Amino acid sequence: MASIRFEDRLDGVSNYLQWKVRISAVLKENKIWKFVNTVVTLPLDPVALDMHEVLEARAQRVILDGVKDCLIPHLADKKTAKDMWDTLLKLFEAKNENKKMALRDKLHCVKMSSGENVVLYLTKVAQVKDELAVVGEVVPDSELVRIALKGFTKEWDVFVKCVVGREKLPDWSR
Repeated sequence: MASIRFEDRLDGVSNYLQWKVRISAVLKENKIWKFVNTVVTLPLDPVALDMHEVLEARAQRVILDGVKDCLIPHLADKKTAKDMWDTLLKLFEAKNENKKMALRDKLHCVKMSSGENVVLYLTKVAQVKDELAVVGEVVPDSELVRIALKGFTKEWDVFVKCVVGREKLPDWSR
């Protein structure tokens, strides 16, 4: 059975998206994805029921092996792999409007410090953008560029004026 490396285990919001992709692949590879993705009815045949229980236990084990110890209390009382998966989704894919608003505010408050490296500043902006993506909030490139330009220090005024003076603003990757 394929497993997830210790360093790739789910630790929180910071690595949730990468973890979800990896763990989904492991579950699909082991043909136990259906145990976390749908409600599985119990078969009546005793042999099929035994096989069902083995696959259910395997799915639960993959999920438990894929999370760090700090998250196990959230999963300990769950009876099925689907319940475990749904609990993790609720924890890390919450559609909490307050969280979205707080992260939006955080994005608008990111400012470049005097003497700070441009790469470090833009990395901070990108991190908040990624945090917003985790909660389902997508920031358009044009808005992200405007927010980043507003956060530059006075030392960068000439650069900001040149970028803003263009006919079309560059996209975020540029």
